[in-house]
Amino acid sequence: MVLWLNLAAALGYAFGALCMKSSEAFARPGASIGVFACFGTAATLQTFAMHRQDVSAGYVIVLGVEAIAAVALGVLFCRETMTPLRLVGVALVVAGVWCLRR
Repeated sequence: MVLWLNLAAALGYAFGALCMKSSEAFARPGASIGVFACFGTAATLQTFAMHRQDVSAGYVIVLGVEAIAAVALGVLFCRETMTPLRLVGVALVVAGVWCLRR
């Protein structure tokens, strides 16, 4: 249950970042509302998850998965490039999340 809450929170934060990019500094109302909806929902989910886990592992796991999801969403929707160095960075984040889950 905690793992699913963490994953959902991380995805919520990543989609919030995508809305943030799309909002054009809050000039677009729909995307601007999406920022607050995504971040508010993600924070709520993370709050429930943190109730049942260590802060050190839980918070960093959410941040790591969020970072990986943000990279993927940036490549898919914002035409960002995936360079070899970014792939190394993603691999390091994955390794860190894996270590914290053990």
